[in-house]
Amino acid sequence: MSFQPLKFLLARDYLQIMAARTGCKSVEEYILVHEIPEEKRKALSELMQDGKSNSMYQSMITYLNDKEQFDVEKIRSFGLDVQYLIDIKYDGRVGIEVFVVGQGVFHYITDFGDYASWNDMYIDDNGDLILPWCNYDANEPEEDLINLSKVGIDRDFSKYNAVENMLWCITNLNVTAMEDYEHSVFSMYEDTIKFDMSLELLVKILKPDAVDTIYTDRLIDVETGLYMTEYDSKKVFMSDF
Repeated sequence: MSFQPLKFLLARDYLQIMAARTGCKSVEEYILVHEIPEEKRKALSELMQDGKSNSMYQSMITYLNDKEQFDVEKIRSFGLDVQYLIDIKYDGRVGIEVFVVGQGVFHYITDFGDYASWNDMYIDDNGDLILPWCNYDANEPEEDLINLSKVGIDRDFSKYNAVENMLWCITNLNVTAMEDYEHSVFSMYEDTIKFDMSLELLVKILKPDAVDTIYTDRLIDVETGLYMTEYDSKKVFMSDF
């Protein structure tokens, strides 16, 4: 917008021609109706496609669509589901948190190679759903088999969104406060419950207008600004807001 006066000075004849072509009564009207909105659109498009800003988000979307790493259909075949918490900051940066959810299960995942092997879940001889788990970072790898059918938590997390699930856990389970208040204020790390609540999200809940970040539970295509919705379980199409 600050560039417009200079443009007006150097290209007045051009602007007058464009005003006439678009039916504007004056050059000023043409700039307000056509020039500035177009400049905003271009700036937003460039910002949303900034590889540095959204590389982690795009990496996670790639991971979610790679069945060799994370097979959503297989997870759903066991009665679980996947939900998202997307944050869009004022400067166009997009973040994502992904959770596997179900009866007694609210488990944060990453694309860095999680301890929980969701693609290796299976039904054992007793009819229980078993999740292989291994801490590869330990000096001696720690392996375990988590029984997802006997978790002792009477809540189907798939029926609620991620924020509702965090609040329920904070209220009803042994959720601890973290020392790293610059990032997270609440967290829980158990076999089937794993999440962090950021300070920014907590402030957004308590006083929405104090934080510019927008939160949504739908995936966003950072190149178009449209929602991404699964279709036929094989491809993705985009729908407007």
